[in-house]
Amino acid sequence: MGTGFSQEERQRCTLCAAGCLLGEGETGHCGQRRRVEGRLMAIGYGRITQLSPLPAEDLLSRAYPGSLLMTIGCGTDGNARCCRPSEIAGEIKALKKHGCIGAAYMYREPLQNWEFVRDTAREVRLSGMKNVLVTGGLCDPALLSRLRHELDILVLRCDAAGRAERPDPAAAEEVSGHRRRFLEKAAAMLPTELLLVLQGGGGDEVLVRTMAREAAAIRRGMPMSLRLKHSDAGPEAAIHLNAMKKAAEEELTCVTIRII
Repeated sequence: MGTGFSQEERQRCTLCAAGCLLGEGETGHCGQRRRVEGRLMAIGYGRITQLSPLPAEDLLSRAYPGSLLMTIGCGTDGNARCCRPSEIAGEIKALKKHGCIGAAYMYREPLQNWEFVRDTAREVRLSGMKNVLVTGGLCDPALLSRLRHELDILVLRCDAAGRAERPDPAAAEEVSGHRRRFLEKAAAMLPTELLLVLQGGGGDEVLVRTMAREAAAIRRGMPMSLRLKHSDAGPEAAIHLNAMKKAAEEELTCVTIRII
């Protein structure tokens, strides 16, 4: 980033581990933050790419069984629609009679638009409903102190496919270290769970054992959800999921499995 600008003219964004250096008018790698008049602005504020209900069991280990959460995705895609936080809270409240109990901020990385998450979560809480944050854990952990009073549960999500895309061991270790520090901070502030989305292949066991061991070092009772997408589920999916559950239970006491 920062082509055409000297080092002195660039400003580092510390929102996530990418640490983009931005000149005036430039946008970060995430596509969500832009430098405007010397300030890093959230250009995706209020722009929604996803707003749809999802069973709570698809995201959470044991909390809110039989309920729905309105999943919210933020972004700057061309198909994004603009919504005020109060409008979203109103849509969620209207679904309360159908079993919707609150919002789940997820897809991409919701903390890249943390201001919008904060404002929407406040409106949702004022409606007497719940807030769940689903994050990859690669943003600045300091953001949690700005959101902790609005959230009921934080879910740290790790995808097996995402790990496979980082063959460089040094880069993978850097990501793992950042996520581990984020998890430690989150667990000290909020009810925290792990969500592992598996591929249904041989690489899943490494992911499950690594994340279970890191979580157990913080708290053995930390819930872990193992999820396998229908598109990745072959005839032996149940056997695979149960084997992964058994591996996780060597470290953790609360592990659930589900095909989503």
